Amino acid sequence: MENPKPLLDAIRETGKKPVFVPFYSSSQEKVCAELLEAELFGSEPNVCSRYFSKNTFKEECVKLDIPTVEGVSQSLDSPSDLESLESLVSSLLSHYDSVIIRGEHGSAGSSVYKTDSPDIIHIYEEIKESKQSKVLVEPMLKVIASPNDQWAIDRSGDIHHLGMSAQLFEGLKHAGNLKGQYFSGRTYRTIQKMSRTIAKKMAGDGYVGVFGIDYIITQEGIFPIENNARINGSTFTFGIVDAIEEKIGKVPCWKFFKVHSEARSFEELKGTMRDLLYDGTKINVVFPYDCDTLSETGTFAVVLLAEDMYHIEYLEEGLKSMGIRRV
Repeated sequence: MENPKPLLDAIRETGKKPVFVPFYSSSQEKVCAELLEAELFGSEPNVCSRYFSKNTFKEECVKLDIPTVEGVSQSLDSPSDLESLESLVSSLLSHYDSVIIRGEHGSAGSSVYKTDSPDIIHIYEEIKESKQSKVLVEPMLKVIASPNDQWAIDRSGDIHHLGMSAQLFEGLKHAGNLKGQYFSGRTYRTIQKMSRTIAKKMAGDGYVGVFGIDYIITQEGIFPIENNARINGSTFTFGIVDAIEEKIGKVPCWKFFKVHSEARSFEELKGTMRDLLYDGTKINVVFPYDCDTLSETGTFAVVLLAEDMYHIEYLEEGLKSMGIRRV
């Protein structure tokens, strides 16, 4: 924001007080809001970073008596920390088949490493290269599912539940979200109880904005593993589906993911997808969005809107037949 004047002039012409909604609340976003004479829909940077950090989020969960995966935090400040890290991994491997090492601030599966050997020099070097100063070292449990539970805290401190969805993965990397009758009533109740406890603590600490808590469902129990204390990739999908439901009614199932096809214009894409394309009147269709680079790279995002899971599969297969495939 080297020259905010043109934007400030445009805002002032509206005669309205702007609200600045950042992706993530850091000190830079706070300065940006001040430059734009806007009210910040966000948090103090130290509050946001405390919940975004996997290490300190886990500490907060422990304080709230919320069950967490066993394991410990390890700093990476000195060369001797490699030996400590290898010792931790070796200790866990004596009880588990494999171990997961997670960087403090990685998201969408970045800075996440799985190992079945204490020989981790290559992992250590990659983590150091990514500038992570701390890691969590935990057993790699057999994961049945990994829900994302999304919430928002408004400027009055009121808490709102946006929704729960199943996360899709390619290996350890996040690849999309699926919403439908995927979890049992017991699972929904257990997760929402934990999430609401966390949300109340965050609201008390002054957090404002959207956040999504990632859980894992295992034979050992249900555990929160990280708090995406920011706008999530699927936050936009929840907003899109809410707007669509106002037009066509309830959407029982949806699936969001990024796709790749041949580079083309949006008009050409509409022609290719015409049989599946959302038209504002019916369900069991595809809604494309985030098409800014479509004409250059062929990548964009889609939401499949369906009445049941069978139609989700039908729509995805339909896209594949058009040469549009999940990234």
